[in-house]
Amino acid sequence: MTESAPSSEEQRESEIFNHKQHTAELLGVSPDDVSFQYMGDKFERRGFYNYFFSEGQKEAFVKTGRTPEANTHLRREAASAQIAKDLNIPIKQAVPLKGSTEFDNYSEKDEVGVLGQELLSGDEWTFLVTPEMIEHADNDLARDYGSALAEIAMTKLGNEIPTQTSIEPLRHDQNADWRYRSPELCNKVWQESSERVIANLDVVYPSNLEEEQAKIAALAAEGIARMDFLVANSPAEEGKHYFVHGDFDANNICLKPDGTEYRVLDFEHAGASQYQPLARLTDVSNCFGRCRPNPVMQESFIRESMRVHKEKSHEDAYHLLRSAIIFGTLYLAKFGMDPNHGEHPRVAQQLKQLDHNLKSLDDEYMKISSDTNSSTAQPAEVLPEN
Repeated sequence: MTESAPSSEEQRESEIFNHKQHTAELLGVSPDDVSFQYMGDKFERRGFYNYFFSEGQKEAFVKTGRTPEANTHLRREAASAQIAKDLNIPIKQAVPLKGSTEFDNYSEKDEVGVLGQELLSGDEWTFLVTPEMIEHADNDLARDYGSALAEIAMTKLGNEIPTQTSIEPLRHDQNADWRYRSPELCNKVWQESSERVIANLDVVYPSNLEEEQAKIAALAAEGIARMDFLVANSPAEEGKHYFVHGDFDANNICLKPDGTEYRVLDFEHAGASQYQPLARLTDVSNCFGRCRPNPVMQESFIRESMRVHKEKSHEDAYHLLRSAIIFGTLYLAKFGMDPNHGEHPRVAQQLKQLDHNLKSLDDEYMKISSDTNSSTAQPAEVLPEN
């Protein structure tokens, strides 16, 4: 009697077990210490995220791949993290691996690739890894996070990459974020976002719809004008590129409990732009929009972003932040306009909060203008001419 062929589920379990064995070997731990999380269909597609636990070691976060394509992606992320480190962006300590390649935090065995993302410790660092954790952070923690995010976005990201550094790892495929590649592409994404929001605005404003649509259209045009103004004053130069995190938000940093120290995580979507204003706008707008579960965090982010940049040019910071608040709100709102979408309640609240957030920025601009004895023009007068 011949044995029946293993079922598809049995085959899958066998593949997962073999993958776990290779992963454990590269981590230098027992397979029993490896616990895969967030698997879903990622095993079939490119690998999956997982945590490992080992006696005498702290919890760690690693990414794994099981195809050549996935491993190429992980090597690119390892190289991007190294570029960030060279730019003095504070990153978390990587997980040491056995048989590492040219990167200390990446290794392969039998087509299994492991990226040692970071060592974790709940006692030493605070992580807000879900929208719910961001939403329920107490006010002190939310302000600390907003302040740290502002300092990173306005001083650590968007800086020039040394010409001797290869930007090849930062060159994305066709699925990459287009916003920072050129003003034309940024305008295209911006226009598409605002049009989608305006077309579905009735689910947020069932009454006085036309008035709200006109307001959003005017704000979108204003945001583009401010961005174009910044790009015109800081155009692309041959050979110069600026670092983009590409997925910058509260769940991709961690803080010391007292808020005095931070680290930046997850460089999977890092990129490079020839336009510094677009590099910074991409990360600042994404961060602002993704902080929407917590208005206190957003307000702290707005105010601290102006303050950390005031020594350079608080008017440039104002143009950037005004654009970022508008773009960050509309760009992320377009994904949750459907009332059945899980994020729709937060999207609706963010759209209704837009005027308040812009006023917070205007107030901070006026305060800094007064404190520095510089221009006391009303914020509306700072709008650049088309």
